[in-house]
Amino acid sequence: MPEADERFDQFVDRWNAWVDSVPEDQRAGDALIKAIDEIEAEAFTYGELWDKWAYNEGDVLAEAFPWNELWPDATRVFDSYESQLNQVYEIASRPHFAAKIAGVADHEDPDATPEGLVFEYSSHCGPLRDAAGYMTGHASYLAFNGHPDQAYARLLAVAALAKHTSEMPVALHWLSGLGIERRFQSTITEMLEYDPDLFGDQHLAGFQSVIIDQLGSGFADTLAFEQWVTQETWRALFHGQDQQLTNQEIGEHFYAQAGAPDCLLENVMFAFNDVPNPPSNMSIESFENQIKLYQALSDALLHDLRQDPASQQSLRFSQLVGDHLAAEDAERYIPVVLKIFNWEMLLALQNMQDYEARNTLVILGIYRHHLQTGNWPASLDEIDPKLLPYSTTDFYSGKPLMYSIRGRKPQLWALGADRDYDGGISIKRDKNTWGFVENKWFTLDEWDAMSKEDQAKYNGDWKIWEPLTP
Repeated sequence: MPEADERFDQFVDRWNAWVDSVPEDQRAGDALIKAIDEIEAEAFTYGELWDKWAYNEGDVLAEAFPWNELWPDATRVFDSYESQLNQVYEIASRPHFAAKIAGVADHEDPDATPEGLVFEYSSHCGPLRDAAGYMTGHASYLAFNGHPDQAYARLLAVAALAKHTSEMPVALHWLSGLGIERRFQSTITEMLEYDPDLFGDQHLAGFQSVIIDQLGSGFADTLAFEQWVTQETWRALFHGQDQQLTNQEIGEHFYAQAGAPDCLLENVMFAFNDVPNPPSNMSIESFENQIKLYQALSDALLHDLRQDPASQQSLRFSQLVGDHLAAEDAERYIPVVLKIFNWEMLLALQNMQDYEARNTLVILGIYRHHLQTGNWPASLDEIDPKLLPYSTTDFYSGKPLMYSIRGRKPQLWALGADRDYDGGISIKRDKNTWGFVENKWFTLDEWDAMSKEDQAKYNGDWKIWEPLTP
């Protein structure tokens, strides 16, 4: 984090000095990028697999499981890339990403801003995501070929890759960390559904420990860092070397970033008269007022993030947006709008990630009981607390998760967005909703404000888990 009154270039110098101080064999950054580039230059080519099946070796490396069409080619592909994959595993397991950030003075673009440079630096998340895919694929191959210890180690490396994203504190790239964590968790449960005995109890206990560590949010740190970078960027734009820059020119600079005249902020449209050019005599609030509102919205979002989702009545963030960014106010605060238009989505995604992670802990507890007893538990209360080191309370409703044995199969479900028991009947998926309908998060006020017709789209219990095996 920046120190008090530290300017961007000062921070970059201090950051890069830290990178230089990290021993080479403890840095993942440049080495991982190079290793991934070398794999992809060879694996994503139009060769024999493409001609025969319309996929290539890179797809096999990331997506081959015993239950899909990629698996018959797994042995040849993984064996041929074994040395490269072992290298990625070693690099991914290093304690730091430790890559350098370009400074404004050193950048080839004379108009580079702190925000642009940090975003450019954060593009390193791409190799992290790719490496996570290859490590999960390699873990699958090793586990289903009788090497659970090696598979376990590769999956822990995936969790380490998610941690590396904390060195890239930009909100959209923070999502990459959530995505890697989700891949880590879902891969484990999918593999266990195919073979409940694939891993030993010590492995499942280790997975639980990692997931517990993943709970909660690093978003507060991301938000604080991004706010500082934004302030440094706006300071340069509002008080740059060109003292003749007018309000109109400042407005046009940010308007151009909007990309289109019909940008939406919830239900607030700043349509700018429905023309592709900013209005004349555009009135932009001062730098000081932009920062003041941005700070207030940041504080509100952090407040909302720390609330109990089960009893959260409303969002303080949404209230501030309605109070300060309606109609022409959105135009005057377009720099703020461009920074926060997706923040409610990030809040919902963090809640849903925690929700799914907590449920995964329960699923692993059920599998641990099955490993030790040979039977599925008759109820969650029957599981030894040592095997389930976390609450079985529904994160969304605040009520116990629902569990039963149906047709010799265990089923785990929750009360859903309406926070009401609907008989274990899952809501129907709309083919146009990408399967995310049942995973949408609402506050109590948001739910009550919906029409009966819209509530019906989400009204039903959420089926969390029903294993494929008997």
